[in-house]
Amino acid sequence: MNIIDVSVGAILGQVIASLIKVSKSALVQYRHKKIIHLQKIAMNTPHNTEWLLSYYKLNNRESDLYDCRIGKYEIKIPFLTKKEWCFFQKIDLNNGSDNPLIIFSDANNNFPISHAIINRRKESGNVILSDSPCIYLDRVETDGKQNKISFHVKPCTYYQVFSNMVQLENETFNAIKVNRYTNTPCRDNYISSVSQAELLKIKPFGLGCAVLLALQTKDGYELLIHERADNIATYPKAIAVIPNFGMEPISGHQFQTLRHNELLLNNFLREYVEEIFNYEDLVTQAASKKINPFWFYENIEEARIMLDAIRNDTLHFVFLGFGFDCLNGVPIVSFLGLVNDQKAINSIKENSEANWEGKSIDLIDTSRNYYLLEKWLQEQKYHPGAAFTISRAQSYLEGSIRGVN
Repeated sequence: MNIIDVSVGAILGQVIASLIKVSKSALVQYRHKKIIHLQKIAMNTPHNTEWLLSYYKLNNRESDLYDCRIGKYEIKIPFLTKKEWCFFQKIDLNNGSDNPLIIFSDANNNFPISHAIINRRKESGNVILSDSPCIYLDRVETDGKQNKISFHVKPCTYYQVFSNMVQLENETFNAIKVNRYTNTPCRDNYISSVSQAELLKIKPFGLGCAVLLALQTKDGYELLIHERADNIATYPKAIAVIPNFGMEPISGHQFQTLRHNELLLNNFLREYVEEIFNYEDLVTQAASKKINPFWFYENIEEARIMLDAIRNDTLHFVFLGFGFDCLNGVPIVSFLGLVNDQKAINSIKENSEANWEGKSIDLIDTSRNYYLLEKWLQEQKYHPGAAFTISRAQSYLEGSIRGVN
């Protein structure tokens, strides 16, 4: 090999290396632009709503969607439910029930995790929590004649659930991007109708809970509402009820030791102090140190006050209904928490502080500014689970709040 061959080889090597570098840079820029574009779609709740409503209408499943009425305004929302899932029942969080609403059974579940999907969400600027224990809905059992429903759940991990949620969301966002209603296999195979969603063919999808807290006033109620943060992984900037959370197992407790509605109580109280009083770091640190999972019942003042309200029956916890969020496939159970305990009310009003999931916590006075709730429905700003919960709560409180007499 002469010196000319060596020089040519070196030059070609540099050219190829430069081309590879440029190609990689272009690919990174393309992926970044795509991620940013999908992120903008994710934030456009009204646009997403219109696509989802069109999907079910084109597939002759419009009747599966919930007819949401808030105030005097009524519209279909992207939330799948049916009559036997929508009834009112007071839930005993104090002494529990021999027929608990949420029934936990242990299992070894090796569901796959899509780290690529999770990493792309991280690249978009969303806050993605570390993997942790989670609960998924395995089956729903109903007795329409007696207005009974039970949710059978099993353990999994957050990333296993999140992989399925984001895969369905991304498929939807890509379809919205080009205004296409075909080539959506995730949606078609899992949640194309309410009867199909009920089969839970694809697992795991975590069981979500939406709780509307209503503080008793002289003239009605003050409802806790918040706007979700810009960087939250699902439904950024949407209007939601609070607390709004995915169910988790109780750390260190096997299903055989859970009695009555203990699982629901533990999740509600934990999320109550995390989302309304910003105790998330403290609760997370305690969990990592394997402290007694019930420690905060007495050691966090706000939890102790709410627990006293539950024991004194000055918090009425009411099951409102159940259904599926059409965007990301999450099954959601809705509750109303009627707070008629002055100490608990003062605690919320004086000490509430939004955590990272929300921009602020707002109190909507039903005797003065209930119109805002109706306005947000007209503008399609709600997280669907929140719209469903508020609408069902309105039906429960019919005649007690302004605008529904």
